[in-house]
Amino acid sequence: MIGFWVPGSPVRTGRPDLLATTYQGEGRSIVALASWAPDTAHVKLAVDWNRLGLDPAQSRIVAPELPGYQPAAAWGPYDAIPVAPGRGWLLLIEPANPAGGP
Repeated sequence: MIGFWVPGSPVRTGRPDLLATTYQGEGRSIVALASWAPDTAHVKLAVDWNRLGLDPAQSRIVAPELPGYQPAAAWGPYDAIPVAPGRGWLLLIEPANPAGGP
């Protein structure tokens, strides 16, 4: 786990009211994104792709469906992600075609 407070964290939002904590794994990572912004924020994540061991041209950001928490969604590596106030996302940053996946 690499918390939002850690200098040099591999995933950052650039906003003090929108925080990202990264759980770095082999070939993919989980990012917990949380908003304290008063309005819906649209954030482009600043990702250290080398540190995550991924090529942004061959990667995606996915929110798996978690009933009662979040719908399924997907973004490209440089897309803005909407985050409602007081909400967040659990995101996977992974290869666009993970082994055994679509």
